[in-house]
Amino acid sequence: SSPLSRRIARGWIPVAMGSNDASQLPLSPAAKLLLAKFNTAVYPDIAALFLFIGVVSAIWFIGYEMTVTNDKRQIGKEILSSCLSSVSLGLGAFFLFASAGIYVGHDAR
Repeated sequence: SSPLSRRIARGWIPVAMGSNDASQLPLSPAAKLLLAKFNTAVYPDIAALFLFIGVVSAIWFIGYEMTVTNDKRQIGKEILSSCLSSVSLGLGAFFLFASAGIYVGHDAR
């Protein structure tokens, strides 16, 4: 069995968006709250912004790790850039899926 079929068997269901009403989707309350704050027309723009920020900060992190010597490294910079890229790429992927009308939510049966 595939990973997707195992997820579906555990209650995770992919849902294609038929309308712009996020309240009818089986999403967590936090995801519904986040989607309700923005007009659906700006989802692609938000996705592009977050993905751009995430990719730029990931590239900066990789460049920093490759060029700075061990005695000059600052853990704060590493943590900040890695957290920024992780959160930005996660939100970018979330809004990218939302703009395409693809939601993955938990079925609360």
